[in-house]
Amino acid sequence: MGQYAESIKAFSQAIEMRPDVYDAYYGLASAYEKSGRLPEALSSFQQVVKLKPDEEVPIRTLGAIAHKMARWDAVIDACEWLIVQNPDEVGSHRILASAYKAKGQDQKLIGAYTEIVRLDPSSSVAYTNPGNIYVRLNDYNKGVSQYRAGIKATPEFELLHYNLGNRFSE
Repeated sequence: MGQYAESIKAFSQAIEMRPDVYDAYYGLASAYEKSGRLPEALSSFQQVVKLKPDEEVPIRTLGAIAHKMARWDAVIDACEWLIVQNPDEVGSHRILASAYKAKGQDQKLIGAYTEIVRLDPSSSVAYTNPGNIYVRLNDYNKGVSQYRAGIKATPEFELLHYNLGNRFSE
């Protein structure tokens, strides 16, 4: 029906009556998200996670909303929890890498890309971006090594060849 104001009002009333009801908070958080009220959705999903800290779906949703809002610490917290639960799920590592990149945390970003390569050796970006970081940090040998490893794993990805060529022409 898409009547989010009414939905939010009903869930809020249910929470006033019983503040410990997980389903009411989850419904409220979802209604806020669907209506585009992301700050309220984030806050409500944080409450959902407090009520049931072992539920994957609300934590994943909380992380996605935090990502849309550029709330990088919340994204990192959500991804770290998801990775503990399922360390071989590459998507959480990719989202974690994007949060580290946004925060300028180069060493953690390189670590996240290392995990992505371990899980998905064909991920050309997971070779390219750390190579670029190493070059930016003036560690050209590591940058070149990263590009070469990427070319070995994904020889069809032209950007790795281009970056390697640039390093040798400087």
